[in-house]
Amino acid sequence: MLTSTTGNCWISTTTVSRHCNRNKSLPRRLLLILHSFYNCSRLSLHGCFIMPLKDQVNNLMKWIWNQIDKREKYPSKKRRWFLLCNTLFFALLGAITWLVGILLFGLNWQWGVCLIGYPAFFFGYLGGLFFILKR
Repeated sequence: MLTSTTGNCWISTTTVSRHCNRNKSLPRRLLLILHSFYNCSRLSLHGCFIMPLKDQVNNLMKWIWNQIDKREKYPSKKRRWFLLCNTLFFALLGAITWLVGILLFGLNWQWGVCLIGYPAFFFGYLGGLFFILKR
């Protein structure tokens, strides 16, 4: 049994393992996030949404940094490649969200600009800058 930092959410590891064994194409991390949102004992925005999402975004940025760190030896190139890859990844997540919105709700292109641009700039670029400053 895993708990969040505030103790408001819980994740049953056996349930997640069962889901992962049934459907091996879904990544384990995504299932943990979805399962933690589904099983909130008390709805608390800080405990059930922001903390698990913040940890997952930070882990993702660490993974991108480690992949670039293996391939590049110059620090300035590492930072540039990291910012580019991080920004493109979050733009891709926004594009996927927009495409789902088109299929389900019939969103227009203005929503696409918002759903692609905001995550790319705020999470991807600015979040990447803060991540680099912490290193």
